[in-house]
Amino acid sequence: SIRGHHGEPSTYFKASNTNAGDGFGTTMSISGDTLVVGAPGEDSPAISVNGNEAGNDATDAGAAYVFVRNKGVWTQQAYLKPTNTGAGDRFGTSVSISGDTVVVGAPGEDSGATGINGNKDDNSATDSGAAYVFVRSGTTWSQQAYLKASNTGAGDAFGTSLSISGGRIIVGAEGEDSNATGINGNGSNNSAPDSGAAYTYLRSSNVWAYQAYIKASNTGAGDRFGCSVGISDSNAVVGAWGEGAAANGTSTNPNDNTKPQTGAAYAFRETGTWVQQAYLKDAYPVLPHPTFGGDDPEWFGKSVAISGNTIVVSAPNKFVGGFFGSINGNRGATYIFVRNGSTWSEQAYLSSEPNEMGTTLGEHIAIDDNVLAVGTNFTGLSETSVRRILLFMRNGATWTRQHTVVTENDDRLLGCAVAVSGSTLI
Repeated sequence: SIRGHHGEPSTYFKASNTNAGDGFGTTMSISGDTLVVGAPGEDSPAISVNGNEAGNDATDAGAAYVFVRNKGVWTQQAYLKPTNTGAGDRFGTSVSISGDTVVVGAPGEDSGATGINGNKDDNSATDSGAAYVFVRSGTTWSQQAYLKASNTGAGDAFGTSLSISGGRIIVGAEGEDSNATGINGNGSNNSAPDSGAAYTYLRSSNVWAYQAYIKASNTGAGDRFGCSVGISDSNAVVGAWGEGAAANGTSTNPNDNTKPQTGAAYAFRETGTWVQQAYLKDAYPVLPHPTFGGDDPEWFGKSVAISGNTIVVSAPNKFVGGFFGSINGNRGATYIFVRNGSTWSEQAYLSSEPNEMGTTLGEHIAIDDNVLAVGTNFTGLSETSVRRILLFMRNGATWTRQHTVVTENDDRLLGCAVAVSGSTLI
């Protein structure tokens, strides 16, 4: 189990069919009293909901698990598999929940289908990826939709990231190769390898429809746009950890590609159609001096999260102090941006404390209104890695660190994924 800074009670979750290498807890998402957990390395060949968990004949097919809380007690409610389970699909690489709807990504899925509910058995596009929508009626879960990109291509990894808010879904495909820019451009030109893309879907009367094909305003090969995504009502954010512009802040030249993998994030808003509202960068992208190891990418945008008019972006590889190249060097920062009208600005910059040498901060983040959870890796003065979750809270426009969550057993990968809903932290 885990304990909070003041020793609060907690729950320890395991899959109903635990096996080595399943990766249970790699991803998770919570909405009220319902939690979904991904296990992309799970090996069962089962299909659909609550199938036979016992087999291990489909290596890395993946699975997801739904847990519900009743009077403070958590129990497993469902074991989710897709209707076209396949080895290597890595179903559960990404998960997201909103109310009674769960969406699960499988970036290794191989169908050449496009759009909604296409031919799932056409395995002509290796690792093109897919996403699956499940809905709950009472206590029963069923698959509602099978989502594919509008321009499905091998290696696109559609489903690497995803997020749901009410009847809206956004899915990232960090391996997509089009050189298109903006909204609904030409997605057939594969001249920008791994530039990445995102796709939105909209539900009306229980029917899902494809809505938009989203690219960065400064698409570039290797940008990995779509490596992370978030959506909150009609607002969305997309991360691109490989983007290389030397720009900084929120409104500078995005076409100066002289700083590889410094990264970027992009804010979008939908008012009938989607538009890019902001291009977000680290205001001070500092690269260590070449004497101490050469250019060092920040990976700004590797993780993103959004809640209302607040966007959070992490740069888990940013060098922030200590001894570069040493286990005692500090890495990682988290940036908070807020919107006023149509303008986004940086509200806060969060990093480790000076006395926490050896910390890598911001590998995973989650936000719910005024509560932010940040996963960290802490080595301290030894090679032993201890993962922690830092909990920040906002009062007005000021963020302060309130709690530190650690494991009772230091070798657990606490913080490799985080989820927060109200007063509940997973």
